[in-house]
Amino acid sequence: MTSNKKSTGNLGEDVACAFLEKNGYRIRTRSFRTKTGEIDVVAEKGNTTAFIEVKTRTGHSYGEAIESVTNRKASRLRNLAAEYLSVAGFRGEIRFDVICVSLDRSGNVLRIEHIENAF
Repeated sequence: MTSNKKSTGNLGEDVACAFLEKNGYRIRTRSFRTKTGEIDVVAEKGNTTAFIEVKTRTGHSYGEAIESVTNRKASRLRNLAAEYLSVAGFRGEIRFDVICVSLDRSGNVLRIEHIENAF
């Protein structure tokens, strides 16, 4: 990943975490990595643990952010969630969300879309 893409992705994750906390979520972890991949954010609200894929865009030349979460990516995230739960323990219900962050070229937030139970 290029440095510019990585910094845009990190900014998107920062925005997503602030959004989640403002909406009553507690961030359990960010960037949970294993040899098979990464979960961007794991957050809790009430009795639900949400595994969250954050997609950040600075334009629409690559399509809408949600379109980049393919069936293959969703399957990988389910497997990563199982790994996370085996390490961190399981409490309550789980779900898989996507947060799409749209930024302008200067890094200002244009839109945040939180899709619960995305897959």
